[in-house]
Amino acid sequence: MSLLTQKPGLLRKWGACGCLLLAVAGSASLAQQSRVAIPVARPAVEGNRAPYDLVFAPDGKQAYVTESAEGAVAVIDVATARVTTHFRTGGEQPAGLAVTPDGAELLVANSYSGTVAILDAATGKQRAMLSLPGMPYGAAVTPDGKRAFVSVSQLDELAVVDLKTAAVLRRIPVGRRPRALEITPDGKTLAVGNLAGGSISVLNTETLAEEARVKLKGINVRGIAVTSDGASAYATLMPAFNGKPTDDPREVWHNLVQAVTLEGADSSVGEDQWMDFARVSGSTEVFGTPDQHDIVLDPAGRYAWVASAGRDVVTRITIKDRRRDAVWPISQIETVVGANPRGLALRPDGKQVWVANHLGNSISILDAGSSALVQTIALGKPSRVDPTIAGQYLFNNAQLTRAHRFTCNSCHPDGGADGLTWRFVHVKDRVNQRNSRDLRSGVIDTAPFRWSGVDAHLDAFIREEVTGLLGGPVPTPVQARALEAAVKAMRLPPNPYRTADQQLTPVAVQGRELFLGRAGCGTCHAGPRHGGTGRSAWIGTTPENRPLDVPHLTGVYDSAPYLHNGRAATLEHVFGRENPGGLHGKLHTLTAVEQQAVLRYLREL
Repeated sequence: MSLLTQKPGLLRKWGACGCLLLAVAGSASLAQQSRVAIPVARPAVEGNRAPYDLVFAPDGKQAYVTESAEGAVAVIDVATARVTTHFRTGGEQPAGLAVTPDGAELLVANSYSGTVAILDAATGKQRAMLSLPGMPYGAAVTPDGKRAFVSVSQLDELAVVDLKTAAVLRRIPVGRRPRALEITPDGKTLAVGNLAGGSISVLNTETLAEEARVKLKGINVRGIAVTSDGASAYATLMPAFNGKPTDDPREVWHNLVQAVTLEGADSSVGEDQWMDFARVSGSTEVFGTPDQHDIVLDPAGRYAWVASAGRDVVTRITIKDRRRDAVWPISQIETVVGANPRGLALRPDGKQVWVANHLGNSISILDAGSSALVQTIALGKPSRVDPTIAGQYLFNNAQLTRAHRFTCNSCHPDGGADGLTWRFVHVKDRVNQRNSRDLRSGVIDTAPFRWSGVDAHLDAFIREEVTGLLGGPVPTPVQARALEAAVKAMRLPPNPYRTADQQLTPVAVQGRELFLGRAGCGTCHAGPRHGGTGRSAWIGTTPENRPLDVPHLTGVYDSAPYLHNGRAATLEHVFGRENPGGLHGKLHTLTAVEQQAVLRYLREL
């Protein structure tokens, strides 16, 4: 395992990393050529239960781990470090979970199926199942055990749950794509990490009001932790340099940890620590900590541990360090763990940090004092072998990226879209700005690719992205096929705007008739996905001699902002202020009621 202590004077030198380890494909790497070994983990290609989140029972005797590929929770006896049983959650792809203060029950967010299960922590018996369509992700329980909060990611809201009656009391709008949740020890404040919004919502748990929405220095806010005194929160995030031409992979994304003071309406950003200055023995280059997921703090408020999913490491940094005179940590220690670490938890006694290796089918145990790896727990045989694991690992790992600062998952979190517009320079198609596209809705079957339709085949697209945007070597045929298989397997969850049985609402049925008729949409947006058939069109958003590929509309409700340059924040803007010439269909000729019916239909696609 690599340990690295950094010196601020040395870190001012930015180097280009030529150390790319292509372990999955087994090919010779640039890292081998330069004789610098960049440790990476081995994905569980023989079978993976996909551990995601991790919590301890209040007494510290059990640990609970969501297994997203199995729809289950693994129960681990802490004393023996052995899996004792697996509870079914009653839903698909469980993500976040929480345990009640008395240790009696578990709250599990089944992200794909849009449900929240309340389970007996001893037997796994289901007491209640709440319907929360829209990808529920994070869960948190108040210290008195009376209420729980669940982030509903696709709907940009927070659900408040009465635990006694298992009823949803209220839904509170927060920032875009909320995920991580953390309650202060006194139970009065809830910090919500808004993944795509690049912010933290600060809520009063008594009034249920969002008192502040603190803007951070980046997006992809995946992890959040609160200090033991409840005065501050620390979040993991990624600043995107999307306003610059993407000609240098070292300047596309960065990674940092940022503090937020929790003072109600006066909450504000604090110090930030840039995490892209890691060193590996034998190299003069610096490396990133891409796709930071969870973060935990020690009770004394001296250290933070961060899971870097894109480089298979957990990094320990100092916080609130008076010696710091730069934006990077004074001390940084890296420990290689399993493949794609995501969830972290500190044992109640403070002696160990446990790590959920999402693509490694394992739990790593680190000594909190030294951050050394002391044990690995295998979660057991899964119910099936997923042939896309190798591709998922490539998609989620920075080994194909020069400088190791970002992954495919950085721009397409869990297959979705980052909501940003980029200035790509590696694609010579005269499209100066391009909005990221969602990959979960069958995009692999919508050739040609890109807004310009310049790539007729997916393998050409993959090759250009790896060698151009990522700055890596030409992917091997094995790697290209693995990535293609992983993308093809990505899928959207059930549409939260449809009926409970996933049928169109009556208003959407009316909108479909207008979409195919007087609104003039079906002419270009044809086929089973309403577009993506290879047709191009000009709608006035580019020079007249530059038509664009007509995108498919499946899952359009979850892919804002819109248009090739991301100028339209909402679907209403697409056909309103961003369609001044009336060239984008004929929706503007319909009545206001008819327009709303068409927009409802679009949201239900």
